[in-house]
Amino acid sequence: MNYLKSMIAGLFLCMFFACSSDSTSSSTTNADTSKAAMASDSSTKDSANKASATAKKKKLKASLGEMEKEVATKKYTKDKTGVYDNAEVMPSFKGGSTALDSYVNSNLNAPQSAIDDSKEGTIRVMFTVDETGKVMNAHAMGTKLGDGLDEEAIRVVSSMPKWEPGTVGGKPVKVWLTLPIAFKAESE
Repeated sequence: MNYLKSMIAGLFLCMFFACSSDSTSSSTTNADTSKAAMASDSSTKDSANKASATAKKKKLKASLGEMEKEVATKKYTKDKTGVYDNAEVMPSFKGGSTALDSYVNSNLNAPQSAIDDSKEGTIRVMFTVDETGKVMNAHAMGTKLGDGLDEEAIRVVSSMPKWEPGTVGGKPVKVWLTLPIAFKAESE
């Protein structure tokens, strides 16, 4: 639409200057006006293309919340499956929270439907870190966000490399952890 308006304005200016000037100055003016119209047309196209590209480039940014931990007590109990909800030394991701955040963001592939819907919210993924540091039994807790985000968060957590295992009495043990992953819509 802007392209068409630029062309009409350029033609109008060309006709105006052609009618109101002598032949020598009108040819110079017409050439200058044509160049200006083409430059205006080119910048209008560039602006439209950039605006269109910007509008199309939406993404979801994931950020990690604080790992949810039980209040430390001197008594460490395990459930009927042998998994502790607390440990003297809690499991840790190799490289710390910065490395964990980097891992999640570089491995998370938000589904296009979630990007298109600008889906936002937090998914709490609960999982076990076993005695060897392997991540197991990942599942979403609470209300689902939908659009495939819950499944993607579970996939990323399940595919994590080994953690440093938690310990009780100096021995490695299985420990439950909950990792909140917050999604926020952004435009590039």
